[in-house]
Amino acid sequence: MKKIILNVVFIAVIVIIIGFLLITPKPYTLATPFPVVNESYPVYRTVSPHITHEEMHRMGKLFGFSEEMKETTLFAGNVEITDDPHMPGATLEFYTNSGTFGYQIPERISYSTETQPELPSDEEARAIATQYLRERNLLPADVQFKSVRIGSQFGLKNESGNFEFDLTKDVGFIKYFQGYPLYNAGIVVTIAEKGEVVRVENSLRELEPDPVRYVKIVTPEQAYQKMRSTDLVIKPACCIDGCEIQDITIGYWMEPQTNAQEYVLPVYAFSCDNSWTRYVWAIEPTSAFS
Repeated sequence: MKKIILNVVFIAVIVIIIGFLLITPKPYTLATPFPVVNESYPVYRTVSPHITHEEMHRMGKLFGFSEEMKETTLFAGNVEITDDPHMPGATLEFYTNSGTFGYQIPERISYSTETQPELPSDEEARAIATQYLRERNLLPADVQFKSVRIGSQFGLKNESGNFEFDLTKDVGFIKYFQGYPLYNAGIVVTIAEKGEVVRVENSLRELEPDPVRYVKIVTPEQAYQKMRSTDLVIKPACCIDGCEIQDITIGYWMEPQTNAQEYVLPVYAFSCDNSWTRYVWAIEPTSAFS
């Protein structure tokens, strides 16, 4: 009996240790040197957004809507353009807090299928997205290609097994303002079967070119310690794993396009690979203007 109890205790200890190892976040490691940065960086102000009725209709025509397009005011003051007789299912939404917009055909982005749709290659997707934006004068010179990634997917389970089909590809573009990247904002073009453009999200706000003021920033080493302690721009709900940091850059943080934003502040970006990036404030937002 004593031996059985000892075995049970031993197993319980092993289970506790394994559980602890599974929930303990993996540590961060550095695979790149800390960058050389300035002691202070400018803070910029956004241009107060104002989208006119005429501008909305002009944009609607760029995406194929007719003169009969319908304008509807949504929650929080956003405005949606539809044109069901000519563009069934398509919507063009304007975000009044940021002056940005999003065009999409939802039924061609997410749907069920039993076969893999015919999608363009990454190179073809990039070319399609670039041409689509340029033809509509929606690709400014300071906006550059970033990446092509798989977009929406559909999972299927039947007697033959489990299947996952790629439905779309997302082509991302990033803006550089005064030489620095704008994080959490850009242009994303979603391409579906046979190269059809089914969504365009533009979350780029207009910024005033002259700085409001200059602010002293924390060093890259200090920002790294803040990241290790999960003191991030976007606070995690729980534990997050570390990884091997492959790149450290500085740029400016943009709020989600549904939110109002008056000032644009510098942040550090710690990148592991193409899967994710962690952002740390280069200054304390609450003390930027104290």
